[in-house]
Amino acid sequence: MTARDRADHMPALTTARDGQVPFAEMIEDRGERMLRIVLLLTLGLGALTIVAGFLVGVYDPTRMLPRVALVAVCALSLLALNRWGVRPAVRLFLFAALCVCVVQGFATSGVRTPSVAASPAVLMLAGWFLGRRETFLLGTLGFLSVTAMAILEVRGHLVPMPRSVLDYWLLLLIVIPVASMIGVHAHARFLDQLRAATDGVRRF
Repeated sequence: MTARDRADHMPALTTARDGQVPFAEMIEDRGERMLRIVLLLTLGLGALTIVAGFLVGVYDPTRMLPRVALVAVCALSLLALNRWGVRPAVRLFLFAALCVCVVQGFATSGVRTPSVAASPAVLMLAGWFLGRRETFLLGTLGFLSVTAMAILEVRGHLVPMPRSVLDYWLLLLIVIPVASMIGVHAHARFLDQLRAATDGVRRF
């Protein structure tokens, strides 16, 4: 068998054209289990930050409402996942989560808002589940939003509310575990597909 024949018989890691197929599908992983874990983990940690906020005295409406909104978004996304599947659920979760971050930013501390600083995590998930176009759309919305916040603050139309170390700590209680879980899952799935591809090559 020639090298060309072997190449033709190698397991394809992707059939994507112009990057429109999500990475999760490119490695033969619909991502349902991963998304469910992300949603459950985020929901649970979001609820934990609500309780912790009351315990440490960080519970005014500008801080508490976004946490409640995030928990509600996770719950609705889980319902969407059970009813309609991965793509509708992840669209709801990511676009709504970004909206929560942006609205809180405009309402409180602009680009200094802790949730705005963590919004790139949304883009990471979008790249995994949604593909290039929707990731670029989310990225563009995020870029325009933080640019508008910066301009409004420079012009004196947005006065940042003070934020304490506890605000950042409560946010990181969510971001670090979720990001770690995504990284572990992505690494494991990549190794599985690499082994499958290597075994396929050896057969030929």
